[in-house]
Amino acid sequence: MSAVKLTTVILTFNRRQQLLDCLRRVYDQDYPLESVIVVDNHSTDDTVPSVRKHFPDVQLICNDKNYGAAIGKNGGLRAAVQRDIDFVYLLDDDVVIERTTISELVRVALTDPAVGVVGSKILNLNNPSELYGAGVVLDFTQNIGWGRGRGEIDRGQYDQTREMKCLLGGSLLIRKKTILEVGFFDETFLGFWYEGQDFCLRAIDRGHRVFFAPRSRVWHRPPPDDYSYRKKYLAGRNAVLFMKKHASAGDWIKYLFFALGGLVFAVFRETPRGRLAGVAGKAQGMWHGFTGNDRHALKIMNRGS
Repeated sequence: MSAVKLTTVILTFNRRQQLLDCLRRVYDQDYPLESVIVVDNHSTDDTVPSVRKHFPDVQLICNDKNYGAAIGKNGGLRAAVQRDIDFVYLLDDDVVIERTTISELVRVALTDPAVGVVGSKILNLNNPSELYGAGVVLDFTQNIGWGRGRGEIDRGQYDQTREMKCLLGGSLLIRKKTILEVGFFDETFLGFWYEGQDFCLRAIDRGHRVFFAPRSRVWHRPPPDDYSYRKKYLAGRNAVLFMKKHASAGDWIKYLFFALGGLVFAVFRETPRGRLAGVAGKAQGMWHGFTGNDRHALKIMNRGS
């Protein structure tokens, strides 16, 4: 494999131990790293001093508040592309990687200079043989896309290197040239969700290829069940923003049918659980996505963690 220079970027928020475990595995990779950048989204635990103590070579970028995924990741990407490197490895702090994760991504990326983005196979850490996603399938139903094979037992059914439209964002290798030509993550996606899929589609539009690398494996810690107003508001808003950028008329018809029907179903499902605020949040987020009410979205973004 030709030697290429690579920087790892990790965004974190209040996950001290997970981040330290993540960094240990990053430094144990069988592929040499040029540097490691950690972007801290204003953690209130002792994440920052712990990183400085245990990993003094890490470049730390400390934000003055929690900016969410797109803005937070962009801080690391902007620092990375200033370096003399060929690729950026973008990794979530709640993901467990193995020694060959990065080298397998690089191997696929080097098959064609036009390959701009490569993603790993993501499995469920709570059930290590269960798939979280082998890339993303865009179907434009209420959640727009879903992890290919999610919930299936990994028996090798998705073990073919494959060109795709979208990838899950937990473990991505991005060519520096692609970032410089496509731009950074779209910061209008507040909080989290859809910024990675949007980047993949924008990369394809600019002539870069997006690939799934099945031999690059990572394990994702499923997040706790969160049906809060804030989370559902941001998810609903970002979904509509994604649709406005990428959907055809037929995609919109399908999305609205499933999204509006899903809201009605959620009212009956979540009311007995005491989670009607989450349903209201999604409905309002979708509406503000349509109307462009960014002022309220920014207020919601800065409410809580």
